[in-house]
Amino acid sequence: MCEHQGFTMKCRVLRFVNDQSGSTAVEYGLIAAGISAAIITILLQLVTRS
Repeated sequence: MCEHQGFTMKCRVLRFVNDQSGSTAVEYGLIAAGISAAIITILLQLVTRS
């Protein structure tokens, strides 16, 4: 990938772009946010009907 192993800015940017370890955490966060929003919406609709 880079011959200097991350000492140049180009190598650092390439490593950052190719790193996918944080993407899983972001995906789980988005799923949790979506589920939370759905639960809150359902609960608010149930409370306003009473």
